[in-house]
Amino acid sequence: MHNSLCKIIQITLVISLIVFGGCATVQKPSRFYVLSPLNNQEGTTSENSPRRDIVLGIGPVELPQYLDRPNIVLRTSQNELKVSEFELWAEPLEDNFSRILAENLSNLNLTDHIIFFPWKRKINIDFQIAVDVTQFDCQLKGDYILNVRWTIFGRNGKKLLTMNKSSFSKKAFLDDYVSLVKLLNENLSDLSREISLAIRSRE
Repeated sequence: MHNSLCKIIQITLVISLIVFGGCATVQKPSRFYVLSPLNNQEGTTSENSPRRDIVLGIGPVELPQYLDRPNIVLRTSQNELKVSEFELWAEPLEDNFSRILAENLSNLNLTDHIIFFPWKRKINIDFQIAVDVTQFDCQLKGDYILNVRWTIFGRNGKKLLTMNKSSFSKKAFLDDYVSLVKLLNENLSDLSREISLAIRSRE
């Protein structure tokens, strides 16, 4: 009887420790991030302003499958990735990337006529921009890289105008995610400028 009572007391104590220990643990709050567009002042200059009546078609835009998750992905080595637990994208990264690219091109090219792939056949597209991202990640206290293949088509996607492979990188000894996202964002801004110059050269 005594042994049974002791066992019950021990089990009760263990359960109580587990329950109260769990209640005492405070989970780290998640933080959410987005890419942001160039503002009009960064994107506009009077000497290279193209005509305003062009229609840009954005897409398809494709990112690697390892980025198809809400978590921000870090590269710890050439062949190893780390998925952040509490640092998250506020929306699917492919959607955010596409939208910010479109907003950047809108500011850089002074046109509001931008649509996203897929679009209806009745719409006449002056320039279609297709983007295939092969790398868009970083190492904390290291390299921040955007590698991408991009193509510009004319005549409603029927004529190949430009095919290019670009690489953008920043190097910074930073260890916070706000700075991380800012540098990734700068690489996307650089890509936007390069595509914008290519479009202007075709007008």
